[in-house]
Amino acid sequence: MLAFSGLGEGRYRLDQTVVPAGYKKMNSMVFDISMTGKDGRITALSAKDKSGRKLPWDVSSETGIIHAIIVNN
Repeated sequence: MLAFSGLGEGRYRLDQTVVPAGYKKMNSMVFDISMTGKDGRITALSAKDKSGRKLPWDVSSETGIIHAIIVNN
């Protein structure tokens, strides 16, 4: 599981740089984070793939943390 916090709005790319022996290298993953806020608080937070589809990640606008489980098939 990965947890992302402290990232601003924008497009991000996740790359696997080291592949353990016996494992398959993960494909690069591009995702966009967007948010809205008021009075210094996040009111809406989302994570979408580069095609604009919402990712099945646990997104909390209350904490500002995105939890992601990424499976390398």
